[in-house]
Amino acid sequence: MAETISLNFRQPIPLFPLNGLVVLPHAAQGLHVFEPRYRQMVEHCLARAGEGGNILRALPIAMANYDLEATPAGDDEPPPLRPVVCVTKIIRQARLPDGRFELLVHGVCRARIRSIIEPEGPRLFRQAMLEPLERLDRPMPRLASTRRRIRELFADGRLSRMASASTFVELALRDEIPTSAFVEIVGSAVLVDAEARYRMLAEPDLRERMRLLGDELRRIDGLIAGADRQAWRDWPKGLSWN
Repeated sequence: MAETISLNFRQPIPLFPLNGLVVLPHAAQGLHVFEPRYRQMVEHCLARAGEGGNILRALPIAMANYDLEATPAGDDEPPPLRPVVCVTKIIRQARLPDGRFELLVHGVCRARIRSIIEPEGPRLFRQAMLEPLERLDRPMPRLASTRRRIRELFADGRLSRMASASTFVELALRDEIPTSAFVEIVGSAVLVDAEARYRMLAEPDLRERMRLLGDELRRIDGLIAGADRQAWRDWPKGLSWN
């Protein structure tokens, strides 16, 4: 997004917890909102857009994840939330006739939950007080050599066969795109495992995020190499293990 987005961490931010969907900063994610409490949450966020409908004035939404390995507080309670969230902004919305919403949100930054504000009165959704996981006022390291190696993997190696390889090469060559954003965009596309995506979301250090991404790219490269070694005659009943 070209527009500058500011966040006020002194105000509570609505929480939207989901299972198995981890949104990363700089990535876009479509959402289908149908539960009454989250439809109310979207109405609440969009009310800030005003009559003119300036969507960038809408309140942010913190995309959270349940900790499925933790024990709920009670039998009827959902699992507790994992501590790190992705703060997102709504960049597109469509209100359906029955009150549901189709949203496109854009990840802005990673943040940690300081405290949760439970539903109260007519408000059905939870909110949270958050703190940024990274110092937003400090420039990110450029890490040009590591960025170049990732570009070369998509340009010349086995990863060049991926459908998005040419897009990643183009993004790597655009100097106006920070390395931090480049890593998040590639990570959002290639990290399909929710746990791996959460590890990247929860990692405040860019160098460590690049290491996590590199590990995943090497894993995918190994899978492609394994497929290359498997002749079609060896496929069970004529099918590839892919």
